[in-house]
Amino acid sequence: MRLAAFDLEIAKEIPEAVENWLSVAPPGISCAAVALSDDQGRPHLWQGVPRMTQQECRSMVRDLQGLASDGYTFLTWNGCGFDFAVLAMESGMYTECTELALNHVDLMLRVTFEKGWYLSFQKALRGARLEGKLQSVTLSDGTVLDGMDGSKVPKLWAACEYAAVLDYLRNDVVQLLRLAHAIQRTKVIRWTSDRGNPQQVFVERMLTVRECFDIPEPDVSWMKDPPTRQQFVQWMRPSPTVDKSAPARMLTTRFRAGDRVRHSRFGEGMVLSSKLLGDDEEVTVVFEDVGAKRCLTSFADMEKL
Repeated sequence: MRLAAFDLEIAKEIPEAVENWLSVAPPGISCAAVALSDDQGRPHLWQGVPRMTQQECRSMVRDLQGLASDGYTFLTWNGCGFDFAVLAMESGMYTECTELALNHVDLMLRVTFEKGWYLSFQKALRGARLEGKLQSVTLSDGTVLDGMDGSKVPKLWAACEYAAVLDYLRNDVVQLLRLAHAIQRTKVIRWTSDRGNPQQVFVERMLTVRECFDIPEPDVSWMKDPPTRQQFVQWMRPSPTVDKSAPARMLTTRFRAGDRVRHSRFGEGMVLSSKLLGDDEEVTVVFEDVGAKRCLTSFADMEKL
């Protein structure tokens, strides 16, 4: 598998009290990077001052589509719930970003779908016995800033500390590639919980986001406010799905990825994918209350909202 590790940094500061970044969207993009598994991990960068314009973001989406066409599979840590969502907002190319998101490997999403909770990138790196995220950066005046993390990026970028931010970003995508290689070798994601307990998720093979929705939902009844699968895809917009080999009487699907729907039994949800199945249509929906379900439209009592 040819991997392309992708990450971006936002331009707007998000207050610590904000639990859902979507409430302060759009956040802007200051810079982004991709590191290819067969290019010695030398990252390619995109950047804009004070932030990337919509045209620059659209150009980046087309660059990413080109890499996908060349056979690369994108790799992120929370790319479905954040990076591709931000890119869709800033570029306006929701359909294209939805396809990129659904067909890429999001390692954090994989853990969340298996276990029911979020896992930090730093813990996963330590669990793989890899060097962690960059903890300090050198500023233009020679000062070393300790305790570096993503929340400091917007202020540093606004202060023209571009080199420090880009060093931090490069390190993230390179370390993400190294983590993926370690997972492919060991077939497991390991980490230690805050209570000191060893945890792991077995990874027989890398799954795309679309494939992850087939993972059985874990028991989260003991959790106060567990993340839902809907949260990862709520930003997505409809995109057409057409099977040109289908009979002319049913050339296009009725439902499209991103459609909001209501099912008489399962309630409201969002279409993840839809495909023609003979004279019928099979729709995969992420319902807010019961998670992902596959439905045949000839039997399902379901309507678009």
